[in-house]
Amino acid sequence: MPKMTVDLRRHETLTIGEARVRLEHKSGQIARLVIEAPADTRIIPPRTRPAEPASRSTHQHGAYDA
Repeated sequence: MPKMTVDLRRHETLTIGEARVRLEHKSGQIARLVIEAPADTRIIPPRTRPAEPASRSTHQHGAYDA
């Protein structure tokens, strides 16, 4: 499968076939993309990170272990 790398600035649009992808916002390592595509186009977003397990420690903020 061919591969291409594209750098986008805020509000620039990339067209892929009939789909358009626009970079709406970027902050740190997170980018908000707006995707406009035909209704029959399958779009699969990345899985969200699983929630971190609750800490079993009794350590309180501002309290220090001796």
